[in-house]
Amino acid sequence: MVNIEEYLRQNKPEISDSTVSTYTVNLEKLHDRLHGTRSFEDLEWLKDSAAVLESLQKHCVSYLTQRNYLNAVIVLLLKREGYQTALHTYQSLRDRFMVLSP
Repeated sequence: MVNIEEYLRQNKPEISDSTVSTYTVNLEKLHDRLHGTRSFEDLEWLKDSAAVLESLQKHCVSYLTQRNYLNAVIVLLLKREGYQTALHTYQSLRDRFMVLSP
């Protein structure tokens, strides 16, 4: 099983405990919506950015909520080999949401 907290802290050492907790819950919810379980063995499911983004659009009405989920995914994938394409997709959408922020 993936140690989400460890991965998040490796990729962003200055991350706060509350942010780690929030990101962990969001990532587990996202995986559950896609695969029916909150726990996951690897990060391969995040390579299917189309499915992830479709799930976010379906379950998260607010672009702010979608942006929060994307931030969790992005921090999890930072510095991970083999995820650059998906990471770029997530970052591009997140950045578009940043422009919409008040």
